[in-house]
Amino acid sequence: NPPYTTDLFADRAIAFIKANRATPFFCYVPFNAVHGPLRREEAPRDSAKPEWLDYYEKRGVPQPRRDYNAVMTHADARIGDILKTLRELGLEQNTLVIVHSDNGGILHTYPSNNGPLRGGKGETYEGGIRVPAMMQWPGVIPAGTVSAANAAHFDVFATILDAAGLPVPAKNGRHPLRGVSLLPHLRSAGQLPIPDRYLFWDLYGDCGALHGDWKLVGQIGNHRGRFGEAADEAARTKFELYNLKDDLGEKNNVADKFPAIYADLKKRHLDWLRGAAK
Repeated sequence: NPPYTTDLFADRAIAFIKANRATPFFCYVPFNAVHGPLRREEAPRDSAKPEWLDYYEKRGVPQPRRDYNAVMTHADARIGDILKTLRELGLEQNTLVIVHSDNGGILHTYPSNNGPLRGGKGETYEGGIRVPAMMQWPGVIPAGTVSAANAAHFDVFATILDAAGLPVPAKNGRHPLRGVSLLPHLRSAGQLPIPDRYLFWDLYGDCGALHGDWKLVGQIGNHRGRFGEAADEAARTKFELYNLKDDLGEKNNVADKFPAIYADLKKRHLDWLRGAAK
């Protein structure tokens, strides 16, 4: 049988770390788990390894979620192997480890579960964009630190540069660098706040904007990268507004109750879209 990509990626990462143990290194491990193809009615074949399927069968998890969970747990176990390698090589104290997923679970084709969050992958509701993220750096990040601050994937770039002692550039090509280093926030056990900022999303017309507890969500047509046209359509489209502190499940659209907050977030999102068109 051909090897599982999860094992290929993890084994190569471990070999790379061992080969570069004596020098600074950057190791990027982009597992494609959990991803398709996965078991479904029209294709009743398992994607997971038998031992992980057995693990969940013994716990009474039915198909197709059994296959989904097994694939996920396999990836988790291999992350554990990478962490064990760092520990065994004496590199744990001198290595920043960042683990996060790319988006929320898919709901329309996979047996995902995003808990209390609305929506899933491909949407800008919290179920699509809120993901777990863990960072480890013994002696630098206090153990047990928990933060609910609003960070984004693009902050990883600035954080890694900061950890390596390299300056964070103001621009990435012709675009301004949006991310900030999370290390000051992490070093303080979450007490030093991340700089106040607005965060924006667009995925083929699924729009979102966030500032503090306030979240804007809207849908326009697939603009296929024509951001000027996207901004024009978004300007004509009524978006939704949620207060995530009171309504994490985004059930209560309060756009009409807070017109000033709505207008501010909407204008900033439109400006961001038009900036992408330049």
